[in-house]
Amino acid sequence: MDVSSEGAVLVAAVGVLGTLLSPVVASFVTTQSRQREVEAALLEKREDRDRDERRAAFVELRTCYIALNLAARNYQGALRSMSYAADRAPGTGKDHHNETLAEARRDYRRSYAEAQMIVPDKILEMTRKLNDSFAEAYALTKRVEERSTADGETLNAIRDVLDDATERLRRLRSAMRADLGVSGDGDGRGID
Repeated sequence: MDVSSEGAVLVAAVGVLGTLLSPVVASFVTTQSRQREVEAALLEKREDRDRDERRAAFVELRTCYIALNLAARNYQGALRSMSYAADRAPGTGKDHHNETLAEARRDYRRSYAEAQMIVPDKILEMTRKLNDSFAEAYALTKRVEERSTADGETLNAIRDVLDDATERLRRLRSAMRADLGVSGDGDGRGID
């Protein structure tokens, strides 16, 4: 065989091999392309799910903050009203204030318990301090109402504790707003 016939055989062999391999190569390329499409779709689904989970967590936290803020303000108002009612003579509407205080206290404690499970540590610590102020004001209010006070436990002492609680609540509200990303002090955690 001469060189030209060897070349022709080689060209023919490459042509036959190319013809035989082209479906395999095309199938491989198609499979790779489909696999990339599937991976991209899975990644998009995962990102959507993560975004939905972040949104749900944000809504849950925001709802908790709203409930806690509202319950704390109502409890504080009920404590303040009760402190003023304690000034009055017996039988002048204290039962109404006691009922209002009991309801506000239940609502607050429920919101506080929920917050203990989902709020960040910084907010939880601030909430705990506010709760301590409320507990102190509640105990003082009850002792004044029952006329079983110790030295220095006066209506003014209750009001001082409530004034402290007002400041704690203001700082807590600012921290919650910052955590939600609705004020300039937050970490920008708001929803995407």
